[in-house]
Amino acid sequence: GFGISAKEIANLTGIMTDLESRAKVASRGMEDTGMIMARLRDIADSAYSPLEATATAFMNNSTALNALGMSMKEQLDITDSLTNALIVAGAKGEQFEMVMNTVNRSLAVGVKRNQELEMIQKYGGTVAEALARQLGTNVTGLKEYAKQGKITAQVISDALVGSMELFRQQAEDMPATIGDAMVRLRNQVMVTLHDMNASMDFEQTAVKGIDALKSILVDMQGPLETAVSLG
Repeated sequence: GFGISAKEIANLTGIMTDLESRAKVASRGMEDTGMIMARLRDIADSAYSPLEATATAFMNNSTALNALGMSMKEQLDITDSLTNALIVAGAKGEQFEMVMNTVNRSLAVGVKRNQELEMIQKYGGTVAEALARQLGTNVTGLKEYAKQGKITAQVISDALVGSMELFRQQAEDMPATIGDAMVRLRNQVMVTLHDMNASMDFEQTAVKGIDALKSILVDMQGPLETAVSLG
Protein backbone atom coordinates (compact mmCIF):
# COMPACT_ATOMS: atom_id res chain seq x y z
CA GLY A 1 0.00 0.00 0.00
CA PHE A 2 0.91 3.64 0.26
CA GLY A 3 1.53 3.64 3.99
CA ILE A 4 4.29 6.02 5.02
CA SER A 5 6.66 5.04 7.81
CA ALA A 6 8.65 7.41 9.99
CA LYS A 7 11.71 6.42 7.97
CA GLU A 8 9.95 7.33 4.73
CA ILE A 9 8.85 10.69 6.18
CA ALA A 10 12.45 11.49 7.04
CA ASN A 11 13.60 10.24 3.63
CA LEU A 12 11.09 12.31 1.65
CA THR A 13 11.73 15.54 3.57
CA GLY A 14 15.46 14.93 3.20
CA ILE A 15 15.12 14.47 -0.57
CA MET A 16 13.24 17.77 -0.92
CA THR A 17 15.77 19.64 1.19
CA ASP A 18 18.60 18.21 -0.91
CA LEU A 19 16.84 19.08 -4.18
CA GLU A 20 16.28 22.66 -3.06
CA SER A 21 19.96 23.01 -2.15
CA ARG A 22 21.04 21.61 -5.52
CA ALA A 23 18.58 23.86 -7.36
CA LYS A 24 20.14 26.86 -5.66
CA VAL A 25 23.59 25.73 -6.78
CA ALA A 26 22.33 25.10 -10.34
CA SER A 27 20.89 28.61 -10.53
CA ARG A 28 24.13 30.04 -9.10
CA GLY A 29 22.02 31.77 -6.47
CA MET A 30 20.63 34.14 -9.09
CA GLU A 31 17.07 32.79 -9.27
CA ASP A 32 14.26 32.15 -6.82
CA THR A 33 14.72 28.54 -5.72
CA GLY A 34 11.02 28.32 -4.86
CA MET A 35 10.10 29.24 -8.43
CA ILE A 36 12.46 26.62 -9.84
CA MET A 37 11.09 23.88 -7.59
CA ALA A 38 7.48 24.87 -8.40
CA ARG A 39 8.19 24.57 -12.12
CA LEU A 40 9.93 21.22 -11.62
CA ARG A 41 6.90 19.96 -9.66
CA ASP A 42 4.67 21.03 -12.55
CA ILE A 43 6.90 19.25 -15.07
CA ALA A 44 7.02 16.09 -12.98
CA ASP A 45 3.25 15.98 -12.51
CA SER A 46 2.50 16.62 -16.19
CA ALA A 47 4.72 13.68 -17.15
CA TYR A 48 3.80 11.44 -14.19
CA SER A 49 7.49 11.42 -13.33
CA PRO A 50 9.05 11.21 -9.84
CA LEU A 51 9.98 14.71 -8.74
CA GLU A 52 13.53 13.75 -7.80
CA ALA A 53 14.14 12.21 -11.27
CA THR A 54 12.86 15.35 -13.02
CA ALA A 55 14.86 17.66 -10.76
CA THR A 56 18.02 15.58 -11.20
CA ALA A 57 17.69 15.75 -15.00
CA PHE A 58 17.42 19.54 -14.79
CA MET A 59 20.42 19.82 -12.49
CA ASN A 60 22.55 17.46 -14.60
CA ASN A 61 21.93 19.71 -17.61
CA SER A 62 22.47 23.01 -15.82
CA THR A 63 26.27 23.22 -16.15
CA ALA A 64 26.23 22.70 -19.91
CA LEU A 65 23.25 24.99 -20.43
CA ASN A 66 24.73 27.72 -18.23
CA ALA A 67 27.83 27.52 -20.44
CA LEU A 68 25.60 28.11 -23.48
CA GLY A 69 24.28 31.26 -21.81
CA MET A 70 20.74 29.96 -21.43
CA SER A 71 18.33 31.57 -19.01
CA MET A 72 16.77 29.58 -16.19
CA LYS A 73 13.43 29.60 -18.04
CA GLU A 74 15.06 28.11 -21.15
CA GLN A 75 16.75 25.43 -19.05
CA LEU A 76 13.46 24.51 -17.39
CA ASP A 77 11.75 24.45 -20.80
CA ILE A 78 14.35 21.94 -22.03
CA THR A 79 13.75 19.72 -19.00
CA ASP A 80 9.99 20.00 -19.58
CA SER A 81 10.31 19.08 -23.25
CA LEU A 82 12.77 16.22 -22.77
CA THR A 83 10.82 14.62 -19.91
CA ASN A 84 7.55 14.64 -21.84
CA ALA A 85 9.25 13.55 -25.08
CA LEU A 86 10.59 10.41 -23.42
CA ILE A 87 7.23 9.65 -21.80
CA VAL A 88 5.54 9.90 -25.22
CA ALA A 89 8.27 7.71 -26.73
CA GLY A 90 7.47 5.05 -24.15
CA ALA A 91 10.93 5.14 -22.56
CA LYS A 92 10.66 3.96 -18.98
CA GLY A 93 13.01 2.83 -16.25
CA GLU A 94 16.47 1.97 -17.56
CA GLN A 95 15.64 3.10 -21.09
CA PHE A 96 14.48 6.50 -19.79
CA GLU A 97 17.71 6.90 -17.84
CA MET A 98 19.90 5.84 -20.79
CA VAL A 99 18.34 8.33 -23.21
CA MET A 100 18.27 11.09 -20.59
CA ASN A 101 21.99 10.57 -19.89
CA THR A 102 22.79 10.51 -23.60
CA VAL A 103 20.96 13.78 -24.21
CA ASN A 104 22.59 15.30 -21.13
CA ARG A 105 26.04 14.51 -22.55
CA SER A 106 25.01 15.78 -25.96
CA LEU A 107 23.86 19.09 -24.49
CA ALA A 108 27.46 19.61 -23.45
CA VAL A 109 29.26 18.65 -26.68
CA GLY A 110 26.63 17.78 -29.30
CA VAL A 111 26.02 14.37 -30.87
CA LYS A 112 29.46 13.18 -31.90
CA ARG A 113 29.08 9.39 -32.24
CA ASN A 114 26.67 7.12 -34.08
CA GLN A 115 26.18 5.19 -30.85
CA GLU A 116 24.65 8.26 -29.20
CA LEU A 117 22.37 8.95 -32.15
CA GLU A 118 21.27 5.31 -32.32
CA MET A 119 20.41 5.36 -28.61
CA ILE A 120 18.24 8.44 -29.09
CA GLN A 121 16.56 6.99 -32.19
CA LYS A 122 15.90 3.60 -30.59
CA TYR A 123 14.49 4.67 -27.24
CA GLY A 124 13.73 8.37 -27.70
CA GLY A 125 12.23 8.53 -31.17
CA THR A 126 10.33 11.71 -30.36
CA VAL A 127 13.61 13.49 -29.59
CA ALA A 128 15.07 12.27 -32.90
CA GLU A 129 12.01 13.60 -34.72
CA ALA A 130 12.44 17.00 -33.04
CA LEU A 131 16.09 17.09 -34.13
CA ALA A 132 15.09 16.22 -37.69
CA ARG A 133 12.50 19.02 -37.74
CA GLN A 134 15.06 21.48 -36.43
CA LEU A 135 17.57 20.53 -39.13
CA GLY A 136 15.02 20.30 -41.94
CA THR A 137 15.60 16.62 -42.62
CA ASN A 138 14.12 13.29 -41.63
CA VAL A 139 15.20 10.86 -38.92
CA THR A 140 17.21 8.79 -41.41
CA GLY A 141 19.10 11.89 -42.51
CA LEU A 142 20.32 12.61 -38.98
CA LYS A 143 23.22 10.18 -39.35
CA GLU A 144 24.87 12.34 -41.99
CA TYR A 145 24.33 15.48 -39.92
CA ALA A 146 25.98 13.74 -36.95
CA LYS A 147 28.98 12.79 -39.13
CA GLN A 148 29.36 16.43 -40.12
CA GLY A 149 29.15 17.57 -36.51
CA LYS A 150 25.99 19.55 -37.17
CA ILE A 151 23.91 18.15 -34.31
CA THR A 152 25.34 20.66 -31.88
CA ALA A 153 24.29 21.41 -28.33
CA GLN A 154 22.52 24.53 -29.63
CA VAL A 155 20.61 22.51 -32.23
CA ILE A 156 19.51 20.03 -29.55
CA SER A 157 18.37 22.73 -27.14
CA ASP A 158 16.53 24.66 -29.89
CA ALA A 159 14.83 21.45 -31.05
CA LEU A 160 13.64 20.61 -27.53
CA VAL A 161 12.42 24.12 -26.71
CA GLY A 162 10.66 24.36 -30.07
CA SER A 163 8.82 21.09 -29.46
CA MET A 164 7.98 21.64 -25.79
CA GLU A 165 4.28 22.44 -26.24
CA LEU A 166 3.82 19.57 -28.71
CA PHE A 167 5.40 17.03 -26.37
CA ARG A 168 3.44 18.32 -23.38
CA GLN A 169 0.14 18.04 -25.27
CA GLN A 170 0.98 14.55 -26.50
CA ALA A 171 1.85 13.48 -22.96
CA GLU A 172 -1.39 14.94 -21.59
CA ASP A 173 -3.39 13.03 -24.23
CA MET A 174 -1.96 9.69 -23.08
CA PRO A 175 -4.21 7.68 -20.73
CA ALA A 176 -2.92 7.64 -17.17
CA THR A 177 -2.54 4.46 -15.16
CA ILE A 178 -3.00 3.81 -11.46
CA GLY A 179 0.78 3.70 -11.22
CA ASP A 180 0.95 7.18 -12.80
CA ALA A 181 -1.54 8.52 -10.26
CA MET A 182 0.51 7.03 -7.43
CA VAL A 183 3.62 8.82 -8.71
CA ARG A 184 1.76 12.12 -8.59
CA LEU A 185 0.48 11.31 -5.12
CA ARG A 186 4.00 10.57 -3.89
CA ASN A 187 5.23 13.86 -5.38
CA GLN A 188 2.50 15.74 -3.52
CA VAL A 189 3.19 13.91 -0.26
CA MET A 190 6.87 14.80 -0.57
CA VAL A 191 6.10 18.48 -1.13
CA THR A 192 3.49 18.60 1.64
CA LEU A 193 5.77 16.96 4.21
CA HIS A 194 8.59 19.31 3.27
CA ASP A 195 6.36 22.39 3.56
CA MET A 196 4.99 21.21 6.90
CA ASN A 197 8.51 20.61 8.15
CA ALA A 198 9.61 24.06 7.01
CA SER A 199 6.67 25.83 8.62
CA MET A 200 6.41 23.97 11.94
CA ASP A 201 9.47 21.75 12.18
CA PHE A 202 7.25 18.74 11.44
CA GLU A 203 10.17 16.33 11.15
CA GLN A 204 11.39 17.10 14.65
CA THR A 205 7.85 16.81 15.99
CA ALA A 206 7.56 13.39 14.35
CA VAL A 207 10.91 12.32 15.80
CA LYS A 208 9.82 13.34 19.29
CA GLY A 209 6.59 11.38 18.86
CA ILE A 210 8.47 8.30 17.72
CA ASP A 211 10.86 8.61 20.69
CA ALA A 212 7.88 8.90 23.04
CA LEU A 213 6.38 5.73 21.56
CA LYS A 214 9.71 3.97 22.04
CA SER A 215 9.73 4.97 25.72
CA ILE A 216 6.22 3.60 26.17
CA LEU A 217 7.26 0.27 24.62
CA VAL A 218 10.34 0.12 26.86
CA ASP A 219 8.17 0.76 29.92
CA MET A 220 5.82 -2.03 28.81
CA GLN A 221 8.61 -4.53 28.25
CA GLY A 222 9.19 -5.37 31.92
CA PRO A 223 5.53 -6.04 32.84
CA LEU A 224 5.04 -8.06 29.63
CA GLU A 225 8.06 -10.23 30.39
CA THR A 226 6.79 -10.78 33.91
CA ALA A 227 3.36 -11.73 32.64
CA VAL A 228 4.86 -14.19 30.20
CA SER A 229 7.05 -15.82 32.85
CA LEU A 230 4.10 -16.19 35.24
CA GLY A 231 1.96 -17.60 32.46
